Amino acid sequence: MPLRCSDTVAAWRSTANAAATAFPEVDVIWATPVGHTLVYREPRPFAGRLACPTNDGKLVPQDLVAKASALVGKPSLPIPGDSAYELATTFLTRHPRAAPANLANALITGYCSAVTANASVEPAPQRGGLQGFGAKVTQTLQARTLASNKR
Repeated sequence: MPLRCSDTVAAWRSTANAAATAFPEVDVIWATPVGHTLVYREPRPFAGRLACPTNDGKLVPQDLVAKASALVGKPSLPIPGDSAYELATTFLTRHPRAAPANLANALITGYCSAVTANASVEPAPQRGGLQGFGAKVTQTLQARTLASNKR
């Protein structure tokens, strides 16, 4: 079972990361670093319209979001779990020095922009597809990070 922020808050609050990591106010699933790995934070309650994080460099480096958007392309909704896994793995391989949370959030932001550009899909399925994609990407990077830390 994947780690979620709500599962690890008590342990996380006792670490130095608690003071250094702020939770951004975003309407989508979001990856957050915790120790040597990452977890995802559930989005705020759905307000009827999907609002993607802005690519202004404040949450995730802009160049990383641009590269993630190019990798994601124009996907169909929902993106299958194995495709999300492959995207996360490919992105990690191409950018091994980037923080795993930044990789996940760049992919989430890029996918969110692609999903909201598709006006033929209603907002609720857009959000559901993004939620599943973000969870799979974060879980993939979480597993890879934990595996590399065991070496």
